[in-house]
Amino acid sequence: MTMLRITAALLLGLSLTACDEEQGRNEPGGLAGPGGKADDADGAELDPEIQMTHLAAVGACEATARRQRENTSALRYAERTEIEESRLRCISDANDGVRSALAATLQITAPELADDVDDAFNEWRTEHGRLCGALVEAHELAVEKSISAVEVGCAAEAELRLAEAVEAFADLGGARASGPDIASRYETCHQLYETAIADLDLGPDGSAEDPGVVEAAREQAEADAQQVLADCIEDELEEAIPVLSERVVETYPGREEAQVNEAFARTLDSGSEGIGQVCDVLGYSTPDGGPVRIQECRTAAASWRHELMGYIVPEVGPSTEPAPAEPEGE
Repeated sequence: MTMLRITAALLLGLSLTACDEEQGRNEPGGLAGPGGKADDADGAELDPEIQMTHLAAVGACEATARRQRENTSALRYAERTEIEESRLRCISDANDGVRSALAATLQITAPELADDVDDAFNEWRTEHGRLCGALVEAHELAVEKSISAVEVGCAAEAELRLAEAVEAFADLGGARASGPDIASRYETCHQLYETAIADLDLGPDGSAEDPGVVEAAREQAEADAQQVLADCIEDELEEAIPVLSERVVETYPGREEAQVNEAFARTLDSGSEGIGQVCDVLGYSTPDGGPVRIQECRTAAASWRHELMGYIVPEVGPSTEPAPAEPEGE
């Protein structure tokens, strides 16, 4: 099975929807995935159908919501809100469907985390709900009734990012998906990461050391470099606070800009800490898990939060434009 991106879920969902209409099936979870089980001596034996069912369910949720939005005017905000509420419930159900599979792997790879899956998912949802609630106050339609569709849509986007995190960092019996393209999206931060990797001091080459000790040191050094990358991206999120606060104060003249700045900073800090619980769980939900996978998840989660900021206020989202070329020397 080739590496899958979560966007494949949408395409798969579209094809399944068409198939369901032809055969009279309505449940996206009814997909019959490839048979057999993932056989890994260091992890749980998970049927690849678990992953295929998850992808199919998320894809069907997205396909249905897209079709409904295309046939519903943005002026009909109540109906648009209902569409996003249904989308949120649909993706949440799909994500909840893999919790037992994650726990099964954790029972082998990190038993102390096996009972934390539910709390971690709840923490992700709580922290992203707070972020969405704070961001909508900076939306141009913050005081309009139609803002309800935007806020619920933000929560649905956050749930979609949880699905991406599961596909990218957990073992569901099939190939894992790719995370966000950090190198091209955050060039400066990635340069810091590369510098940290280049400066790794692993001590002796291992000839006179226990190979296990050397490998543990290498893994920790890689995790430290990934932490530098994640922290840098989170710093970029905080750079958007003045723009967000200015928009909030314009809409709510009674607010003090300093207090709004502080509130946004608390929301981002709390989110970083809370979302880390999901990364702890997902980072060990695979036979090759560990500190590096946890930090890679943190990096991706920071990028996904940046996307959510752009969903509400496009000008503070991650840039999709390539960096300007360096001027040639004379």
